[in-house]
Amino acid sequence: MNWQNQKILVAGLGGTGVSMIAYLRRAGAQVAAYDADLKPEREAQLTQLFKGLSCHTGRLKDALAQGFDVLALSPGISERAPEIAEFKQNGGRVLGDIEILAHIVKARGDKVIAITGSNGKTTVTSLVGYLCVKCGLDTVVAGNIGTPVLEAELQHEGKKADVWVLELSSFQLENTESLTPDAAVVLNISEDHLDRYDDLIDYAHAKDKIFRGNGVQVLNADDALCRAMKRNGRQVKWFSL
Repeated sequence: MNWQNQKILVAGLGGTGVSMIAYLRRAGAQVAAYDADLKPEREAQLTQLFKGLSCHTGRLKDALAQGFDVLALSPGISERAPEIAEFKQNGGRVLGDIEILAHIVKARGDKVIAITGSNGKTTVTSLVGYLCVKCGLDTVVAGNIGTPVLEAELQHEGKKADVWVLELSSFQLENTESLTPDAAVVLNISEDHLDRYDDLIDYAHAKDKIFRGNGVQVLNADDALCRAMKRNGRQVKWFSL
């Protein structure tokens, strides 16, 4: 994906947002930053870290009116907000850090194991990462587990990894369209984040996006919503009590 000279607004300035700014600036994009409640001391930190960075606060609608091509969202911000929907309708592109990484690993041919679920995903991600390392694989463990994926990509200096082990939340999967893991799991679905989703089925649909592509599906046979995610023509591995 060519980011050269694209005008990108990064919304949300925690670890994920900062990693997107760092990666996209290095890739040649014209990057600005937004946070609804940007404190002066935080803005000072960011402009010291990224020379010449333009920062916006207040209404996202006003920031988007500055003519951006792309809105790069941190996971804590839902793209269902009316001003974001309007931005998309007007031809703007909305994505997150996982979508950016998806294009990187696809171009290089890195393998990906992706893990989500309402409960247990950090434990499983840690275990899978440990097993991959013990198998002698050059392994990158990142995502919701703590290290933002683009921060991990910069730390790995753009070199191909044998495998990425990614813990992904439903928030991260919402605007991820291009990730096609070699193996992916939904561990379970239980009521969570229902302030952000219409209902449990809506939440499960966000989780189900982890199964894009043709990779192996790993599914919980004891969970009805997980069973419903089985796709025709795919290799499936079941687990159960």
